[in-house]
Amino acid sequence: MIELFKILVFITGVSHVTGTDMSVTMLRFNGHADSEYFKGEILPGGVDTQMHFTRDSTLLSARYMLKGVDANGDSCSVYICNEGYMTPRNGKTHPKIVTDSKVLSEACKGELSGTIEGAPGGIMIRLFKEEEKQ
Repeated sequence: MIELFKILVFITGVSHVTGTDMSVTMLRFNGHADSEYFKGEILPGGVDTQMHFTRDSTLLSARYMLKGVDANGDSCSVYICNEGYMTPRNGKTHPKIVTDSKVLSEACKGELSGTIEGAPGGIMIRLFKEEEKQ
């Protein structure tokens, strides 16, 4: 697998409501990305909405934009819609990416996957693409 993005996220605010069948948490965040393909900052307005159905199952839906430079050093913007499920053991996501970078547009074609991991002071999001078979 090819790691396209490595994004360190820091939670800046939390809103929460509990209903009869589920609870919802909205996490506001900032952070930065540092990988071979992209380096940059998360723009204000990033939010992850987490719908908790049971103690062991959470639906995630994060949306955010980043501003930075691509692998060619060209200035660019990236929009990420990252949805998936999280369990106590792991988090797997299926991101969709929109960018004005030609390099990233080509690299992000096809099916992408993501992981969520704890990191010192925050959360590490990694986005991957399967290597093309030759």
